[in-house]
Amino acid sequence: MFLTSEYELMKKFLYKDSKNTINEIGLLLSHLITALHEHYNKKVVLLIDDYDKIITDLLLKKSPYFEDAVEIMKNLINPIKNNNKLLFTVFAGVTELAKENFFSDINHYYHDSVVDSSLSKYFGFTEAEIDIMLKEFIVKPNLSVKEIKNSVIKWYNGYNIGNETIYNPWSIIHCLFFIEFNSARPYKQYWIETGSTELIEEAITNVRTTDKIEELIKYGETEVNYEVPFTFEDIKTNEESLMLLLLHTGYITISKNSFQDS
Repeated sequence: MFLTSEYELMKKFLYKDSKNTINEIGLLLSHLITALHEHYNKKVVLLIDDYDKIITDLLLKKSPYFEDAVEIMKNLINPIKNNNKLLFTVFAGVTELAKENFFSDINHYYHDSVVDSSLSKYFGFTEAEIDIMLKEFIVKPNLSVKEIKNSVIKWYNGYNIGNETIYNPWSIIHCLFFIEFNSARPYKQYWIETGSTELIEEAITNVRTTDKIEELIKYGETEVNYEVPFTFEDIKTNEESLMLLLLHTGYITISKNSFQDS
């Protein structure tokens, strides 16, 4: 239950034209966590999607508001630290460019990435789950489940993450939907229509060399050192850093068994 002051803060925050201070934004999140905990008598799971988007966008535009945005995000994180009403929090982001800006003040967090993941099956469809969906939803007798699966795998390929091959849910769901409803073109690049490529284009335009990219296009694979620096400035000058950006944003994936101890 909200106190009167908390209720007024909630109304102020949700009102379209309201102007909220950085401290008020963090305070509201703290109140929401408390209210959910008291109402359901359970610890709260907090999900923050695209946490890095505002930072990436402002970096790209060289915006003077970059530092303000970092402070806003830190104030969102402050109520999370040492909050005994939270079970856990998930921050989902596209790149690691903003990671150091946000999490330097948090002592205990687990970083899961496309390179080394123990949670990959929770962030996409596995091949076994695609088999289940095909059996459940593709019911028309004139459609071959085997042929559809082969086409789905050929088109959407999957990402090699840890020991799993993970498929993009957005693409798979849309593809199966349009197959079921007899679309003339069910196989399309659905995922790429949902995001901006501005950061990629900026980096490719400015990077000093493109040997790795050319090798990837010619041979289908290339070797990259994962330990290279990975900051916004690095991806515009260092091609291996750019390749890591392409990896984290889903444009390329890791070859199976590709890591070397060295």
